[in-house]
Amino acid sequence: MNTLYLLGAKDPEMDRIVEVLESQGQSFEFATKNGERVSPSSAYAADTPNTDDYDRIIYIECRPVQEPKGIESKIIDHHREGDPGYNKGPSQYWEASSLGQLFDQLKLTP
Repeated sequence: MNTLYLLGAKDPEMDRIVEVLESQGQSFEFATKNGERVSPSSAYAADTPNTDDYDRIIYIECRPVQEPKGIESKIIDHHREGDPGYNKGPSQYWEASSLGQLFDQLKLTP
């Protein structure tokens, strides 16, 4: 399956996520709002990405206002209610983090 990872705002965790994706040869793009990389305040109102070359998109700490049609999607996040890592306790910090969820997605060990 040809997957695109769409990445949210720049922060230390996202920088590490970029390193992991690059080391694993995964396709990724930075989410944009009005053509500029999203900030924390615009990450959940991003532009709709072009997914013509992909079968699946994985949103990491971002979402577009309108999701592309006809493509499978998954969320890696912990910021908002309903996110896979939301509201996990300290003992589950790795599973809660977006980086930990990415490691799980890629079947990597920390």
